[in-house]
Amino acid sequence: MRAILMGGGTAGHLFPSVAVAQRLVADTGAEVLFIGAEGRLDSKILTEHHLPHRLIPARPFPYGLSLKSLAALWALWQSARRCLPILREFKPDVVFGAGGYVSVAGILAASQLHIPTVCHASDAHPDRANRLLARWATRITTHYEVAAAQFPPEKTTVTGQPVRREFLQTTTEASRAQLGIAPEAFVLLVSGGSQGARTLNYATVEALPRLLELPDVHVLHLTGSLDYEDIARKASEAVGDTPRYQCLAFHEEPWVPIAAADLALTRGGASSLAEMSVLGLPMLIVPYPYAAAHQKLNAAPLVDRGAALVVDNADLTAQWLLDRVSELQADRVKLLAMREAARLASQPDAAERIAAILEEVAKARAET
Repeated sequence: MRAILMGGGTAGHLFPSVAVAQRLVADTGAEVLFIGAEGRLDSKILTEHHLPHRLIPARPFPYGLSLKSLAALWALWQSARRCLPILREFKPDVVFGAGGYVSVAGILAASQLHIPTVCHASDAHPDRANRLLARWATRITTHYEVAAAQFPPEKTTVTGQPVRREFLQTTTEASRAQLGIAPEAFVLLVSGGSQGARTLNYATVEALPRLLELPDVHVLHLTGSLDYEDIARKASEAVGDTPRYQCLAFHEEPWVPIAAADLALTRGGASSLAEMSVLGLPMLIVPYPYAAAHQKLNAAPLVDRGAALVVDNADLTAQWLLDRVSELQADRVKLLAMREAARLASQPDAAERIAAILEEVAKARAET
């Protein structure tokens, strides 16, 4: 079996495809190839995961009509043309796309060559790419039940969100040892994504002196790339050099800080929430307030189950954060209930289920 996978341009679209590729290779011995975006993080991530890939000049499609929209359409046309020889050379049995602008070019090219395709919608409110591609897709998989309702039922399956195998293999003990964090510490993880979330970062720094006054609290702060230098400087001014605060732009092995934590302050990206859920991490979710507010919809099932608390971006303050950390550190029964609710909300077999669908689609093609 040969499969091409896409979803690049952003980590949230790329990592689900990586997780599916890992399962395909492990379960079927499939030969896989990725198509990613030039000038983005795709090549770095795929190289780190030892996954073969080709890059195309895809770019985000802006909202509304403008000169940027025309440039994006031109880039889409070029990208689809670049995909055609890759598809003809690799001869995949199936093509998988996890949303985003790279998937649009690849799925359109695959449809032109009559190669079956599977699209995955990560968010509760499917992105524009998946809504557009649904008409051409052979099968559609979704993370959320509410998303499945927006696609043709006869070809849509709710699978959950695929997470990379490393998240299923790590432990709290090993992760804390790697980070040099004591077993008895209460660890708050702050993570707003690869670029970071300014609201989360600055609320954390403002709260930091009082957070570290709480007994055994350790703050693990992944600032993202944009704010790292400023946050690191402000944190140093606020609390000096203390082993109870670790400030990093990002962690090369994101399963390590998640497994090490007792509580997370995070955005509501579908992949991040799935990764934290599968490791049973209680969450304080601050949905990104733009992009159709889809992160608030992503957070809703976790809030309903009792695995997370949610606060609007405008309402996140240092005091709110301090109060929640203090309350949950003191109420271990509630924290344990949140941890169990997060685990129950997770779908650790999602990548396996999607891989099985890809194999089924490829087999059906071979039989026709």
